[in-house]
Amino acid sequence: MKFYDTHCHLCCSPLLEEVDEIIAECDRQEMMLNNVGVSFQTSKICVQQSNKYNNCYAVIGIHPSNVHDLDREIKEIESLTKSSKVVGIGETGLDYHFIPYDKDKQIKSFINHINLAKKLNLPLVVHTRDAAKDTFDILKKYANGLKVLIHCFSGNKEELLNYLSINCYISISGIITFKKSDELRKILHLIPTNKLLIETDSPYLAPVPYRGKNCMPYYVKETFLTIFKELNIPEEKLRTTILNNSIKFFNLK
Repeated sequence: MKFYDTHCHLCCSPLLEEVDEIIAECDRQEMMLNNVGVSFQTSKICVQQSNKYNNCYAVIGIHPSNVHDLDREIKEIESLTKSSKVVGIGETGLDYHFIPYDKDKQIKSFINHINLAKKLNLPLVVHTRDAAKDTFDILKKYANGLKVLIHCFSGNKEELLNYLSINCYISISGIITFKKSDELRKILHLIPTNKLLIETDSPYLAPVPYRGKNCMPYYVKETFLTIFKELNIPEEKLRTTILNNSIKFFNLK
């Protein structure tokens, strides 16, 4: 394998309708991917798809913006973890971007997901948007000893150093390629290379030069190339380091 897109959503439209073609192209390009759920229904689809395709794995959870019935939802997610292709719990976390939001429910759901990840000894994939302080505080208090990945990191230097201080891994998306992302490129070198992963978050956040199109998992190479240009590390060494980080984080080796 050459690349590992650690976060995409083949379980959601419009990629759901093209999944066979997308997986075939990923095979041709020698890459693997994590298919990430945002609800019970999409998580169920992720498991079904991962069981069908060799290069596809499932990360299952309830996105903070989709939290409703806390006890029922976490039980439903746990019911899907019997498949050996489930490699992580998420995406979970906090999202204070869209108003109104139920902060109390989001926090309780986040803690439920942390506890489930601990119970099953699975890594945790975290979504955080306009909620960096609360996200950090909850992880620091409840996620000790758990492998944690901050997905689609686009925060500032202080936020990055906070997450690294509690041993989080950091995943970089196509945002790093955007013209407006000078600050993110500036702090990229602060991420230890053994803590660095990459993703697309497809169908969202298509990288340059695909802006305005549906993002595809195999566009993860554009994110990698931007990181390579910024870090001044030999290309093959960086590629294998990021790939091995991903395989190790999700316990695939």
